[in-house]
Amino acid sequence: MKLKNLILILLIGSLISPSIALETNKIVIHEAIDQILMRENFQGTALIIRNGELVHHKGYGMAVMEWHLPNTPQTKYYVASLSKTFTATLIMMLVEEGKLSLDEPINKYLPAYPAEYASRITVRHLLRHRTGIPRQFTIPDWTASKSLSSLTKNEFLSMIAALPLKFEVDSARYYSSANYYILGAIIEEITGESFSTLLYKKILKPLNMDNTKLYRSGQIVESLAMPYKKVKGEYSFCPPVDGEFCTGSNINLELFKGSASMYSTAEDLSIWLQALDGDLVLNETSRRFLLDPDTQACWDVVVALFRDNTTRRLILADGLLEGYSSLLIKLPKERVSIVILNNTGMAYSEKAEIGTEIANLLINN
Repeated sequence: MKLKNLILILLIGSLISPSIALETNKIVIHEAIDQILMRENFQGTALIIRNGELVHHKGYGMAVMEWHLPNTPQTKYYVASLSKTFTATLIMMLVEEGKLSLDEPINKYLPAYPAEYASRITVRHLLRHRTGIPRQFTIPDWTASKSLSSLTKNEFLSMIAALPLKFEVDSARYYSSANYYILGAIIEEITGESFSTLLYKKILKPLNMDNTKLYRSGQIVESLAMPYKKVKGEYSFCPPVDGEFCTGSNINLELFKGSASMYSTAEDLSIWLQALDGDLVLNETSRRFLLDPDTQACWDVVVALFRDNTTRRLILADGLLEGYSSLLIKLPKERVSIVILNNTGMAYSEKAEIGTEIANLLINN
């Protein structure tokens, strides 16, 4: 009888031990990620997915320090240049629909764009930051002029067009958000719809990204983290009120809908990363173009050496805007997605270190 009971116990143990081990491993990984983020004094929200399963989703630190309101999994953050990945996707959608060609010049789609180079710079050049168009910060009196807060789209286009090119078109790559502002204007001109309307119809609604929207002056955003910067060891508040940030800039952030004016949550951005895998948003040809390392558009595609001495392909995008800092990492083959959203202005090196440490942890466990 005792032998039968022992055999039964062993059989039951053999049946349940794999699932118990799996759950135990999940807990260990969750706690290890927690330790990485707490060790780095991370402030924000982190979300990690592996093999289609949520591994970690947690808020850290304060969303509003003055009121002691914590960051949570549902907290929203402005994501700065991550917005460009959506703009590039809308452009490729128009290419797929036959409404736009990557190799046509700016002046075909924006006839009123008053730059002498408008016939030489193509949509492809804009996507790849190979135009030579300077960053908007080089516009004279950029941070001082109070008129910037009331600029219209066409006025802003004219200011960009007046800037001399840094180099001859397509002779080098120079990252400039002005390229994506122009792309946003092209999208509106071709479709006859506002950028925000098209973004919602084409991407946000189909993907159920309900907590992702564009900045709108005067709007109150529920569960939005406030931005902070460290000044002399203390965090200083940098409120994005009507586009006014702690640097003294007084700009209409609505102008940057093609390049930097989006806010989102970690969960929504994880959906966005998953959308890179299938045809729900773009066909394979368009995805291959945007994710080609040679394209160098809105995604960085690199081959990295990991601690196990293997090389793996990573897809990355990051953003930084006056206290808001964000990073997306995807390892397609390993089916790993990492979303890091921060409201204390983390430098790229800091968030990249956290992201790669988490990626190494997942690969080796």
